[in-house]
Order: sequence, then structure tokens, then C-alpha cells
Amino acid sequence: MERRAWTARGKMLDVDKSVISFVAEKHRLAARIFVTGEAAEDYIGAAAVRCLIGANDVYCERDINSEPLFVETKEGTIRMARFEPRLVWGYFHPDLLFELFQDEVDRLGVGDKVGMVPRKMDYFDFYQSMAAAMKEAYGENIVLMKARSNVDDLYQGVYLACLLLFGKPGYMDVPAAAHFAQQGAVEFIRTAIFLQLRHNELKRLEELREKYGGLTALTNPEVNFVIDLYERVVKECG
Repeated sequence: MERRAWTARGKMLDVDKSVISFVAEKHRLAARIFVTGEAAEDYIGAAAVRCLIGANDVYCERDINSEPLFVETKEGTIRMARFEPRLVWGYFHPDLLFELFQDEVDRLGVGDKVGMVPRKMDYFDFYQSMAAAMKEAYGENIVLMKARSNVDDLYQGVYLACLLLFGKPGYMDVPAAAHFAQQGAVEFIRTAIFLQLRHNELKRLEELREKYGGLTALTNPEVNFVIDLYERVVKECG
């Protein structure tokens, strides 16, 4: 059975459909949030943020006892309180959806880097599809890393490796949508390189997948394995 989308959050309300459809029709830049459920405010722009926050008035007008759909965060992003991509992506025209997908591909630079094509996405989740495109381009057991120059590089490398090797977001309790909304993630993906695992690392990887693959959350052994991989890269390239 297919796992819950990495970017999924909460359960959509009936009224959410009309709000999403309205925003998609009125403000294309604001609609960028519908790809993953979260976007940096400086990426979509101030006018788009005002559009999204203004759309929350619908919930007050209808006296709906639930959190408004769009929420500003202290990290400088705007987030959807409820986001089920399989539903949201069907609430407006497919042509616009593919345009929005392409925006995200261009923002992350994964079109040129891994040949990600929006119309050939494998999952109802943008970042799951991105990981699949990376594996198709460079192999099933790969990591995207660079020699560590600061703490952020370590975090970025470990986060992506946990996705690629174990299919698990949430390193350091950061949801996938929140992670990739940040500029640091964009810069890392654009500048890091893909590396193949060694034979002994592949053997250990299979052991971890067999033991913990049924769990949706990351385990300490999985995270420690990825950190050790990163330390090996540092010694060789640093």
C-alpha cells in the first residue's frame, strides 16, 4: 500500500475546495503553495501572501469552527493547515498544475540536474517524485552530498539522504514541505553531487531497510548510518 504523501497534513474540509479553486483562478503566484502545501513568502511575494491570508475570511464568514487554511510561520513561510495533494491537485485546471510543477522544478534546479519532468511524476507528492527522478538518473542507492563546510551542509545532506535511502522525511522533526521551502535546501541541491554507496555500505543499508523499513518514522540507527556516510565523504573530499 502506498504510504501517506510526505507533504500531507491534516484532513481537507469541504470548504477548502472552493477556497483553493478561487485562489488558483485569481492569483497564479499564490497558487504555487498548492504544489507542496508550503512556500517561502519571499518566493511567492507579498501580494500572493495577502491573497492567501485574505482567502481565510471565508472561514470566518461561514462561521466554520476550524483553523483557517493558510497560516504564516516564524520561518518566513506560509503553510496550509490541511494539505492532501491527491485532492488539492484536482481542484483546478491540470494545465495550471503542470505550470506550477514546473515552477518548483525550476526553483530547485532539478530539471537540468536530474531531468525531472512534471508530466511524468510518479507520486501524488512532488518531493517523492523528485527523489524518484534522482534515483532514475543516478541509481537506486545514491546520496546527494558535498564535503561539509558548515553545520547546515551536514543537516541538508542527512535530510536528503534519509529521503533517498529510506524514503523517510522528518529528520530533526522538520516536515518535508518546510524543509524544501527554505533557500538552504535549494542551494544544497543545486551545488551538491551524487555519490554511490560502497559494497559494505550497501550491505548495511539492506540490513537497516529490512529491520526498520516497516516503520514510517526515522530511527536512530538509520540516521547514524547516514551521518557516518557523510563523515566518509568529508574525509575523502574535505
